[in-house]
Amino acid sequence: MGVEQGRVGFLGPDAERVVPRRATFMDRVVLDSVSSNLTVAHRLPQADRSLLEWPLVSGASDEHRILRDFHNFDRDLLSANVSVNGRDVIGLDERYYVKSRALLRTHAEEIKRSGRFGVFSSMADILVRERQRLGELSYKVLLNDLVSLYLAVCQERFFVGIREGRPLFKRVDLPDPAAWPDGYIFNVGSAFLGNTQLVGRQELEIVPSRVVLPEELSGVVLPEPSRKVGDLLEEAFYRPRYIVPPEGAEVRFQRAGDLERAVVFCSRGKVIGKLVAGGVESFVWIDLDTAKGFSSVDAIFDIRVMQEGKSRWVNIFAEVYHDLVTAVESPGSKRKRGGMASFSKASELVVSEGGPSVIYIPRVIRKGEAPRSRLPYEGPPRPITPHRVVGHLRQRAMTEEHRGILRLWQEARGLDILSMVPGGHTFVRPYTVPADDPEAFRKLPQFIKRRIETRLKDDFERALAS
Repeated sequence: MGVEQGRVGFLGPDAERVVPRRATFMDRVVLDSVSSNLTVAHRLPQADRSLLEWPLVSGASDEHRILRDFHNFDRDLLSANVSVNGRDVIGLDERYYVKSRALLRTHAEEIKRSGRFGVFSSMADILVRERQRLGELSYKVLLNDLVSLYLAVCQERFFVGIREGRPLFKRVDLPDPAAWPDGYIFNVGSAFLGNTQLVGRQELEIVPSRVVLPEELSGVVLPEPSRKVGDLLEEAFYRPRYIVPPEGAEVRFQRAGDLERAVVFCSRGKVIGKLVAGGVESFVWIDLDTAKGFSSVDAIFDIRVMQEGKSRWVNIFAEVYHDLVTAVESPGSKRKRGGMASFSKASELVVSEGGPSVIYIPRVIRKGEAPRSRLPYEGPPRPITPHRVVGHLRQRAMTEEHRGILRLWQEARGLDILSMVPGGHTFVRPYTVPADDPEAFRKLPQFIKRRIETRLKDDFERALAS
């Protein structure tokens, strides 16, 4: 332990840190904020720490002024934590702790008084625009400051979204601050702040009302997904039978481990919602254009899982969305609506033949009307699923124009096709439908375009190797 007189600190970015026994919400926010910034700085090579030469954030708006205040504080803090006796010391001097707390309180009160909660997205936009000029260290440290300021504003109620320019709040139950692991509240703040643009009045219910500690999460049993997110979304894109209703959809799970229910909305090109399993709530979304996903549980406890595309929460949510828009209802089934979820069978999860099931629950039942089933898809016809057409002979005389095109094609690939084409025939080059139709290809989601390109590349590499 490398704690000096009057310091709350530690040696190195991974060493033990002093936390007050009766730590308050703001105690932990300040400690996590400053230590996160110190860790960012000390993980960079010494040559990249030109702290006193940082360019200041420029601009005359309130957002620029707030960022400059934090910028100046960070320069003083990081400049004071220099090499001592040849060793890098990360320590939080008491005066920096007090100053950080005062700075957060001042600007948090200013934002609450003015009611201008949109400053968070404005400041994030400023940092993105100035990232290259500020440098990576300054950019990351100021993003940390933005999360800290957000948490300082959210001590009583979390700011979770905006509807028609007005902020939306939700009370979120958190464990005792003294029990929080290092970085816990900082990750919670990042997960909530990063999604405020997706939440309106209707989506308010999908924001988790409770955040747990790692030990509670470790006991939750989730089904093992049997299909990848990209496969599920591609099939949902090409074979939609239903849509997610405007008021959202709710599903209940049976025989699916601790998985209890899901609420699903479609908004701004994303499918967003909440999964509940074993009393743990996770805010989840998937971008329908890129197939990238987010889970608040993973963002708080293990962001690498999400970044590597291995989030079980995201995968299960993709299966729920897939079944909502594609599953055929079975009139003879004992289940009301829905059908089979596509989770793989596992002995500890399946207690009867057929495996986990999904029951669709109508969200709006108007007086005098029967509950409506899922709304049918009535949008424009989807293009046909991309499929590979292999090269083949066709009984037709080859024109000189086609012969020239084929000669260029085979030369570009190091092949010799013309010498093998018999008289009275032509050769149809391999192609992908609809990838070779520019208009149809342009309208496809980005993740499907990337998958087609990968398939084409693999086909050509196999052809060249054979």
